[in-house]
Amino acid sequence: MGGTLKEDIYEAYFILQEMTDKTNNYKTFSDELEHQGKLMIVRLGIWKSDESFAHNVLENTKELIKGQIEVNNMLKEHYAKIWANEESRLNGIREKP
Repeated sequence: MGGTLKEDIYEAYFILQEMTDKTNNYKTFSDELEHQGKLMIVRLGIWKSDESFAHNVLENTKELIKGQIEVNNMLKEHYAKIWANEESRLNGIREKP
Protein backbone atom coordinates (compact mmCIF):
# COMPACT_ATOMS: atom_id res chain seq x y z
CA MET A 1 0.00 0.00 0.00
CA GLY A 2 1.06 3.57 -0.50
CA GLY A 3 0.98 4.39 3.19
CA THR A 4 -2.29 5.65 4.54
CA LEU A 5 -5.79 5.33 3.18
CA LYS A 6 -5.79 9.07 2.56
CA GLU A 7 -2.57 8.85 0.51
CA ASP A 8 -3.95 6.01 -1.60
CA ILE A 9 -7.18 7.94 -2.23
CA TYR A 10 -5.20 11.01 -3.31
CA GLU A 11 -3.03 8.90 -5.61
CA ALA A 12 -6.14 7.26 -7.06
CA TYR A 13 -7.64 10.66 -7.82
CA PHE A 14 -4.45 11.84 -9.52
CA ILE A 15 -4.61 8.77 -11.76
CA LEU A 16 -8.33 9.29 -12.30
CA GLN A 17 -7.77 12.96 -13.20
CA GLU A 18 -5.16 12.03 -15.81
CA MET A 19 -7.53 9.44 -17.29
CA THR A 20 -10.43 11.89 -17.32
CA ASP A 21 -8.37 14.63 -18.96
CA LYS A 22 -7.56 12.27 -21.83
CA THR A 23 -11.06 10.89 -22.39
CA ASN A 24 -12.69 14.32 -22.08
CA ASN A 25 -10.52 15.40 -25.01
CA TYR A 26 -11.45 12.26 -26.99
CA LYS A 27 -7.95 10.87 -26.59
CA THR A 28 -7.04 7.44 -25.37
CA PHE A 29 -4.65 6.97 -22.51
CA SER A 30 -1.61 4.74 -22.44
CA ASP A 31 -1.52 1.10 -21.46
CA GLU A 32 0.75 2.19 -18.60
CA LEU A 33 -1.92 4.53 -17.22
CA GLU A 34 -4.51 1.78 -17.56
CA HIS A 35 -2.19 -0.55 -15.66
CA GLN A 36 -1.73 2.07 -12.92
CA GLY A 37 -5.51 2.35 -12.65
CA LYS A 38 -5.93 -1.40 -12.34
CA LEU A 39 -3.23 -1.57 -9.68
CA MET A 40 -4.94 1.23 -7.79
CA ILE A 41 -8.23 -0.68 -7.87
CA VAL A 42 -6.42 -3.61 -6.24
CA ARG A 43 -4.73 -1.36 -3.67
CA LEU A 44 -8.02 0.30 -2.75
CA GLY A 45 -9.63 -3.13 -2.48
CA ILE A 46 -7.16 -4.05 0.26
CA TRP A 47 -8.43 -1.29 2.52
CA LYS A 48 -11.34 -2.07 4.79
CA SER A 49 -13.28 0.55 6.69
CA ASP A 50 -16.16 0.32 9.09
CA GLU A 51 -16.83 4.00 8.54
CA SER A 52 -19.63 4.43 6.01
CA PHE A 53 -18.15 7.52 4.34
CA ALA A 54 -14.69 5.96 3.86
CA HIS A 55 -16.24 2.75 2.56
CA ASN A 56 -18.31 4.71 0.03
CA VAL A 57 -15.29 6.72 -1.11
CA LEU A 58 -13.29 3.53 -1.66
CA GLU A 59 -16.05 1.79 -3.62
CA ASN A 60 -16.97 4.86 -5.68
CA THR A 61 -13.34 5.58 -6.54
CA LYS A 62 -12.81 2.01 -7.74
CA GLU A 63 -15.97 2.25 -9.87
CA LEU A 64 -14.87 5.57 -11.38
CA ILE A 65 -11.50 4.12 -12.39
CA LYS A 66 -13.19 1.04 -13.86
CA GLY A 67 -15.52 3.35 -15.79
CA GLN A 68 -12.65 5.38 -17.22
CA ILE A 69 -10.87 2.21 -18.33
CA GLU A 70 -14.08 1.06 -20.01
CA VAL A 71 -14.52 4.41 -21.79
CA ASN A 72 -10.89 4.27 -22.91
CA ASN A 73 -11.38 0.80 -24.38
CA MET A 74 -14.55 1.95 -26.17
CA LEU A 75 -12.63 4.91 -27.63
CA LYS A 76 -9.85 2.59 -28.81
CA GLU A 77 -12.39 0.32 -30.53
CA HIS A 78 -14.16 3.30 -32.10
CA TYR A 79 -10.91 4.75 -33.44
CA ALA A 80 -9.85 1.35 -34.79
CA LYS A 81 -13.14 1.13 -36.74
CA ILE A 82 -12.71 4.66 -38.06
CA TRP A 83 -9.17 3.91 -39.27
CA ALA A 84 -10.26 0.62 -40.82
CA ASN A 85 -13.08 2.38 -42.68
CA GLU A 86 -10.74 5.15 -43.79
CA GLU A 87 -8.13 2.68 -45.04
CA SER A 88 -10.82 0.79 -46.92
CA ARG A 89 -12.09 4.01 -48.48
CA LEU A 90 -8.58 5.09 -49.47
CA ASN A 91 -7.79 1.67 -50.94
CA GLY A 92 -10.93 1.96 -53.07
CA ILE A 93 -9.79 5.36 -54.36
CA ARG A 94 -6.29 4.09 -55.17
CA GLU A 95 -7.62 1.12 -57.15
CA LYS A 96 -9.73 3.25 -59.48
CA PRO A 97 -7.98 4.22 -62.72
